[in-house]
Amino acid sequence: GSDIYHHDLAKRASVDNARWGGIEYAIATDSLGFKNREVKEISLTAVDKRIVFIGDSFTEGVGVEYQGTFVGKIASQLEKENIEVLNAGVVSYSPTIYWRKLKYLLEDLGLKFDELVVYIDISDIQDDAIYYWLSENETVAGLNVPQSSEHTLKSFITRHTILTYIVLNFLHNLIASPIDDSGLDDQPLYDHYQRSMWTIDEAVFEEMGKKGLENSEHFLDLIATLTNTHEIKLTIAVYPWREQIEHNDLDSIQVNFWKEWAKKADVAFLNYFPCFIKQDNSRAENSSTIDKHFFVGDAHWNETGHNVIARNFLSSYRNTHSDDNACIEVN
Repeated sequence: GSDIYHHDLAKRASVDNARWGGIEYAIATDSLGFKNREVKEISLTAVDKRIVFIGDSFTEGVGVEYQGTFVGKIASQLEKENIEVLNAGVVSYSPTIYWRKLKYLLEDLGLKFDELVVYIDISDIQDDAIYYWLSENETVAGLNVPQSSEHTLKSFITRHTILTYIVLNFLHNLIASPIDDSGLDDQPLYDHYQRSMWTIDEAVFEEMGKKGLENSEHFLDLIATLTNTHEIKLTIAVYPWREQIEHNDLDSIQVNFWKEWAKKADVAFLNYFPCFIKQDNSRAENSSTIDKHFFVGDAHWNETGHNVIARNFLSSYRNTHSDDNACIEVN
């Protein structure tokens, strides 16, 4: 299916020493190519109730074994209530791919599920502004970034249909490393500042963020139509990157835009910004929050960060609190 929606994880894979940057961890995928507790067969129909999560590297849970990811933690709790949880998230996805993969899973593969939760990442906006688009035959195409030591993976993904964990480390380097764009004829590249700062820097928002939000909104509209057609309950969620925490970006464009979209679409909205950001926090307090919840030198959550997302999702799911500006403190 990855020739349809650009890239995917290998199916029925098990790797004991996968690497994300300097982190080594075990990973397994099921028969759908979803990150899971172990290699296992997934029936197209659920025995009872089934929830599918989709997102990018945060939802996949790079650098963290399945049981430590927020989807894995949610799954371990909800399976006690006969609710099956599946994780369709993959590194470097965006709403363009979310929609096309979901359409494939529902209408071509015939996967049945009751609820969908879409975790919209800060980087999705740059991806949908620059890197992904639908071709004429409704498959997802991606930008073929010029070859250099920093940019090898992006062109690799464009040419290949399966992402393997052997190359995930290169993606980390691609996103996290400074980019030298000299001599590349103004070809758009993975610019980390642009990728993370469009909610804060007005110039970046005008240059890329506005277009990215429009494109992402288009595909969320398509997802809403798709889930309505299949009578699937839809929830969307947003969360900050380190940069939003550093700048106390609590009342963020990312929050307000998707909160308004959810209201218009009449879908549930989960806001995790208050879990990581307090408006009056000092720089030292923000640094402490980042150190506690994120890998050192990396944009992604460690297991503590995943635990915050899991605990607050479960609380919202069970209706134990409803204020989207509140957050359960997790020690």
